[in-house]
Amino acid sequence: MFPVLLLAATALAAPYKVPGTTTVNAVVDLPLYGNLNATDDNWYIEGKSGEKYGLFLLSTKGAGPEGYGLVLTESAAKRFGLKPTGDEGKKTAKVTLAFGDVSISTTAAIGNVKGADGRVSIAAFPGLAWAIEASKGVVHVGPSGGSSVATTLGTSVAFTQVAKQEPKVGKDKQKVPAQLLVTEATISGVKLPVELALGAGTQVDTEADGADWFKVSGVENPKYALPDVQGQQFGEAEAEWREVGFGGQAVNTIVNRTGAGLTYRFGTPGQLGQDVLRHFDIGVDAGTLHYTLRANTGVVLNDYAPVREAHLKEALDKATATPGKDVDATNAAITGVLTPMNALYAVTGQWEKAKESAKRLTETDAKHCSAWHTYGTTLLASGDAAGAIEPLKKAAEMYQPWADKPLEERTKLQASEEKRAKSPDFDGVWAQPSSCFTAWSSLAEAYVASGNPAAVAAIYPAHEDLDDLLPLVAGNALLLQGNAAGAEAAYRQALQLSFTQNGFARGGMMMAVRGRNLDLALAQFEGPLDEEQGTLRYWLYYGELLRTKGGSGAAVSGLSAVLARNPWNVPGQLALANEQALAGQDNHGALAAAVARIDEKLAYAPKNDSLHAWKAEALRLQGKLPDAAAEAEKATTLDSTNGLGWFVRARIAESAGDAARAAELRKKAGQVGAGDPLYAMLLLP
Repeated sequence: MFPVLLLAATALAAPYKVPGTTTVNAVVDLPLYGNLNATDDNWYIEGKSGEKYGLFLLSTKGAGPEGYGLVLTESAAKRFGLKPTGDEGKKTAKVTLAFGDVSISTTAAIGNVKGADGRVSIAAFPGLAWAIEASKGVVHVGPSGGSSVATTLGTSVAFTQVAKQEPKVGKDKQKVPAQLLVTEATISGVKLPVELALGAGTQVDTEADGADWFKVSGVENPKYALPDVQGQQFGEAEAEWREVGFGGQAVNTIVNRTGAGLTYRFGTPGQLGQDVLRHFDIGVDAGTLHYTLRANTGVVLNDYAPVREAHLKEALDKATATPGKDVDATNAAITGVLTPMNALYAVTGQWEKAKESAKRLTETDAKHCSAWHTYGTTLLASGDAAGAIEPLKKAAEMYQPWADKPLEERTKLQASEEKRAKSPDFDGVWAQPSSCFTAWSSLAEAYVASGNPAAVAAIYPAHEDLDDLLPLVAGNALLLQGNAAGAEAAYRQALQLSFTQNGFARGGMMMAVRGRNLDLALAQFEGPLDEEQGTLRYWLYYGELLRTKGGSGAAVSGLSAVLARNPWNVPGQLALANEQALAGQDNHGALAAAVARIDEKLAYAPKNDSLHAWKAEALRLQGKLPDAAAEAEKATTLDSTNGLGWFVRARIAESAGDAARAAELRKKAGQVGAGDPLYAMLLLP
């Protein structure tokens, strides 16, 4: 049935016309970059507009509802000297980008692209063929057709390129995204079509932007029922662990289930994102509607940080050496470079350079809170919590110059802001940049990290309406002061502000209510359960609560029951192995499951500090303390702002019998994790 429907889809899909031109005369090899953030698995290349450079995310997600194959961020468009036109949210700009000797001239949408200056769809330009040879850190770009670079990776397989549709839904027209590259995969033994999607996580999507493509096209849309497995609840969504196979190789990945049962429809039944595709070298030729896949054993990514730094230094030299400009224009140009420069140094752990650039921001742009907020948060992240207090206090006061007014009066002022903004005496309630919206919570975090949680009382609750994160940090401060009831109230407010899914607030609730209601503390655990919020300390604390209530056996059985629905969860397996060791049970199975997952991830994200910290904990549980110490030190070197690495180093020191060193490292973990209750509580003696 699949090939027939695939042909039907091909026949119905109108030829997609790209709003621009591409030029390439031969195959060009470009470096494949990793993002500056070590936890980002996306793939990037460097592009150039005029003399300005940018980092572009590679995507097969298509050209989007409006048909644009290129998206630029607002800041990139400004840096490239473009003049976007159109209403807010629908801005576009004409741009010519060069990727090596490959030129793309097109109309780009202006919008958000996480972690990059832009996103280029490798499916939206039929004149080009792309081959991402991730195992060598190279992207080959060449002309479509007979000389397709995709064929260098192996045998090509046809896919369906679904074009944009504008079906009528009632009286309205509804746009369905363009460029859905539908291929075939095997999920749990069932062959079904899936969307080839770089730059996106694997997910099920039975409808495209609310309109089923095949339904509006008048073609039968069959459902594919997969063998049942128990799913795991993620808020209102469900997900499960599935084996996805294509290209002759099976890969385990998470897929989301939709509706009452797990069903996949043809058309846009799912997406194979980079969590699957990073296991392959991949070639895409949208002109001939073919793709190629070849299994690889790892990903080689070039380091973009020195390239980015060189471009920024060049831009800063030009901004500071431009005679004839007025002072405000010059300062604005300098600020426009110092801000991303500071972010670069911070994310790569170059703290002295980060502090230097942030300090220069306050000297260049002293009128705005964003400069002081950047300086304060940079000091805080670098470990100077005491030094961060004054600039953060200044940022908070500048962000809301009316913050010293009573809460009731502020509430009325906010409600009448729109009306008051038209009057000549408007005092600029929200006149400062929105980048300071966490100034109050950052200030509270600096107080907690510097050992002065009592000072947070002067901020909260008097300013609770000014910063959504403030109640969370206030809860930490109150808990450190022994006020469990006050902390519980603050965490409850944090949960309300974050729509109940805040893993940090849930962790705080586990601690705050433990003394009065152990069952209520245990009930907090499964609310935000995932690998990001369900950190190692989160799982270990849950195991401790289970042990407190029913002993070691209950802790082991309780963790095992949760992990039966989350077998991929690394910190959960480590927590189980920890409880099994305390109960005198064999923990080799849990450790093997954790290590296998860690090693698989490390092959594709070798700079991920959390992975090294997890591996260090596994080695500690195996009794390999020297190896564990080396891995944990690698974690804190990669990211000194993550409390996890310092916490694991403390556990290793405890296992080695060095109590004094363990106490020192626990305190360090608490300082850098002062915004997370589970780490902030490590500040307790």
